[in-house]
Amino acid sequence: MWCFGGFAAKTPQKNIFGGGAAAQKTPHRVSSIIETMKRTLPEWAIALCMSLGLGVLLTWPLVTRFSTDLPGRAHKDGLEDAYQNVWNLWWTVQAFERPAHLLITDRFFFPETPNLFYHTLAPINTLLVAPVTALWGPIAGFNTVAMLSFALGGLGMWVLARQRVGHGAALLAALVFIASPFHMAALVSDGQLQIFAIQWIPWYVHFLLRSLKDGAAPRLRRPRTAANWLWAGGFLALSAWSDWYYTLFLLIFTLLAVLWHLFQQRQAAGLRGVMLHLVGVGLVAGVGAAPLVLPMLWEASQHTYMNTYPPDDPARLSADLLGFLVPAQLHALWGGAPLGWGVSFAVNRRFYVGVGVAILALLALWKRPAARPWGLMALIFGLLALGAELRVNGVATGIPLPYAFIANLPVVRLTRQPDRFDVLVTLALAMLVAHGATWLTAQIRQPRWRTPLFLLVAGLLLLDYLPAPIITRTPPVPPFFAALPHTDDGALLEYPFHVDGAYRDAERMLFQTIHTRPISGGYHSRPYPQLQLGLPALRDLAAGMLASDIAAEPGGWAAGLRTIGYRYIIGYKQRPLGPRNLQPEQEATFRQLVEAGLGVPGPIYTDDWMIVYEVPQATPAPVVQIRDGWGSVERPAESAAFRWMGTAAELGLIVPQAGTYLLSLEALPAAAPRHMQLDLPTGPVDVTMPAGTRTYTLLLHLPAGRSLIGLRSLDPPTSGHALEGNGDMRPISVRVSNISLQMVLDS
Repeated sequence: MWCFGGFAAKTPQKNIFGGGAAAQKTPHRVSSIIETMKRTLPEWAIALCMSLGLGVLLTWPLVTRFSTDLPGRAHKDGLEDAYQNVWNLWWTVQAFERPAHLLITDRFFFPETPNLFYHTLAPINTLLVAPVTALWGPIAGFNTVAMLSFALGGLGMWVLARQRVGHGAALLAALVFIASPFHMAALVSDGQLQIFAIQWIPWYVHFLLRSLKDGAAPRLRRPRTAANWLWAGGFLALSAWSDWYYTLFLLIFTLLAVLWHLFQQRQAAGLRGVMLHLVGVGLVAGVGAAPLVLPMLWEASQHTYMNTYPPDDPARLSADLLGFLVPAQLHALWGGAPLGWGVSFAVNRRFYVGVGVAILALLALWKRPAARPWGLMALIFGLLALGAELRVNGVATGIPLPYAFIANLPVVRLTRQPDRFDVLVTLALAMLVAHGATWLTAQIRQPRWRTPLFLLVAGLLLLDYLPAPIITRTPPVPPFFAALPHTDDGALLEYPFHVDGAYRDAERMLFQTIHTRPISGGYHSRPYPQLQLGLPALRDLAAGMLASDIAAEPGGWAAGLRTIGYRYIIGYKQRPLGPRNLQPEQEATFRQLVEAGLGVPGPIYTDDWMIVYEVPQATPAPVVQIRDGWGSVERPAESAAFRWMGTAAELGLIVPQAGTYLLSLEALPAAAPRHMQLDLPTGPVDVTMPAGTRTYTLLLHLPAGRSLIGLRSLDPPTSGHALEGNGDMRPISVRVSNISLQMVLDS
C-alpha cells in the first residue's frame, strides 16, 4: 500500500501519502515536490534521505564543523564521555595501523596493558567509520557515527513500521524515533556514542517479529528461506558489538515478544516453529558475539572490578516520572521552562514524551487494536526505566517498581542504568504514533488534504522535540602537546591521579589523540585496577613524599622512570569547567616534590595548562612494582614502613637488561610459622617462614622488561583483631618491608 497510512487502498496509489488521481490537481508546491520524489526515488530511499536530512537539521550547525567540533557544551569537572569516545575511534585506527589487538591497549595505564572487554569501545561503530577517522580524524569519525544513527536508525524504524501502517505513517515513526529527546540527549548532552548509536534496534525488532511470525505459521505456509532469523541474529550480534545495555534490553524484549506470540497462537505446531526460529536467532547472534562474549566471561572469572559501582547506582540513573511530562533540557524554545516550574534539570534530561506523541499514541490505543501490544511494550519498559523505586521530581516515594525484582540478577546488575530502557519506550511510542496518524488520516474524506495533514503532524512533532541549533565545541589542545613530536620515545606521567574519578582522565585521552604517546592514567569504563600506581615516582606522588613505600628506589626517580619508559612528568593546573586538577595552592608542593625526586632545578615548560618536567638522563636501575594483594602502607614511629599481605599478593620486577638479580625482603609471618608458595618465572617454590622478622633473598634470572612474582599463603589468613583484639578485621598473613632488587655482576 502506497498511501500515507496504508489504511484504505488495497492497490497502489499515485500519491504516497494517500492521494489518488484527484491529488494530482493539488496546488501545494510541497505536495508537488513529494510527487516528484515518489516518481524518481524508491520508498526506502525517501525514508533514508528524510532520516539523514533530519539528522543534519536536528544537529545544526554540526555539519558545517564536521571535523573540528563535537556536539554539546563542556561539562563541569571534565565529565566528558565524548572525549572517551573520540579516543575509542582513534584507538581503533591505531590498532590496525600498528597493528595491535583491538581489545587490548598499551596507550593508557602505562606500562600496563589493560584489556577493553568491559570498556565501552562500541567496536562495530568505530570499525564502520574507521576510514573516516583515518582520513579526517576521530572527531569526524564521531560525527559520522552520529549521522549513521539518524540515517540507519530512521530507515530501520521505517522498515519496522512500513508493513504495519504503510509508507507515510512509517516516516512519522522514523521521525519520532530519531528525533526523540532520548537520542538527542545521548548525543548532545552526554556524548555517549554507544548509547546514541540506536540504529540496530529497530532492525532487530523487525526481523525478530517476522521470524516469530514465520515460525508460528502452519508448516505448509512457512517460508522456505531462513532469511528472517538469520537477519535477526545478525542484528542482535551487531547490537552486542555496539552496546551491552541494548543487547540485554533486546533479549528482554525477545522474551516478552515470544510470550505474547505464544499467548496468541496456543498451538503446539506453532510453538515448535517459534522455538526453532528462536534457536536459529540465538545461534547466529551467539556466533557473531562470541569474540566479545568469551573474553568477557573469562575476565569475569578472574576479576570482580566490573561489578563495582558507586553506592547510589542505579537509583541515581533511573528515570523520574515527571521527566516524561516536562520538556527536555535541549529543547530550543522551552527547554529551560521546567526550571521556573520548580523542576530540576536532572529530572528532565531525556525522557519527555511530547504532547503530539501522547495524543497520537492515545488515539492509536483507543481506535486501533493492532497498536495495543506496542502500548503494553511502552508501559513495561517505561516502568523498568523508572528503576527500583518511584521518584517524582527527584523525591523518592518509597513505592517499589518492577526493576527492583530484576536489579540483582547476574547479567542485569552489570547494567546499573535502568533509565536507558527508555530507548524501547521510544520505539514503542514511534509505532503508536504511526498507528494514531493512520487512523487520523483515514478520517479525512478528501485525499488531497492528507499530504498537508501529514506535513502538519510531522511539523508539530518536530517542533515539540526540536533541539536545534545545538551548541558545538572545538576541544582545546594544550600548546605543549600540539608541539610535541609524534614519536614513541617516552610516556607521560600525568598528575594528579584520578583513581576515584577516572572519568576526569577523559580529557587526557583526548589529548593523547594529538600527541599519541602512552599515558599513566586513563578512563576505562569500569573501575579497572590501576596497578601502574604501584611504580616508583608514581607511588611517591600519590603519597606526597619521597621513599614513601616498602620498595627501595636506587638511583632515584630518574633511574626508575627511565627503566619503565617515562619521559615527561606533567602537572595539570585547574581550569574553568575542567577536570579536578592542581589548585593554585597545590602547585608549589608539586614542584618541590618533583624537583627533589628528579634532582632538577625546575620545569622545562609551564603555561596556564600545565607544569612540565623532563626526566633527566640516568643509568636505568631495577624497579620493584607493588601490585595486587597488598594492604596500605603503615609507618610505625621507630621502624621501617611495611605492608600486610592478604592471602596472596604480587610484585612486578622491571629490569633494564636480562641477567641475574638478587631480590631481598624482610618478612614477619602472622601467627607463625607460615607456609608460603612463591610463583617465580622459573616455577613455584615452597617456603616455610618461622616466627619473627627475617630477611629472605632470592636469586633470579630475569629477562629484560617486566616479570611477575606471586606470593601465596598456604595457611589460612588471620586478622589483627584475632591476634591483638584491635578490631582490625582485614585478612593478613605476612608483613613485608624493605624490598630491594639488585643486579648481580658475573664474576
